[in-house]
Amino acid sequence: MATGDIIPARSVNFQTLKKNDFTWAWKNIAQILKTGDITVINLESPLIADCPVVNDGFQFCGDKQHSEGLVYAGVDVVALANNHIGNYGKNGIDETVKLLRSRGIDVT
Repeated sequence: MATGDIIPARSVNFQTLKKNDFTWAWKNIAQILKTGDITVINLESPLIADCPVVNDGFQFCGDKQHSEGLVYAGVDVVALANNHIGNYGKNGIDETVKLLRSRGIDVT
């Protein structure tokens, strides 16, 4: 199973934090994604500890707790080859990779 861009940033990050539910954005698709032998997504933004909460702009990041939603949805592999993963530099990429691997999600 493969998806297109997943971007838990801007309004998605804002709404997730407001609801305090890092699975809400996945609730309507998690059961479908879990049917894949391997589920691969393209993560379009880094997941970092101090992500600013914004609703506009093009510097994307998501709260590190979005990894809960990825696990909930059965994500096995995250692709990071896209134009926004570097929005918070090498440290943002390294933090994201470390976080995902700690949750049992492979990274490419």
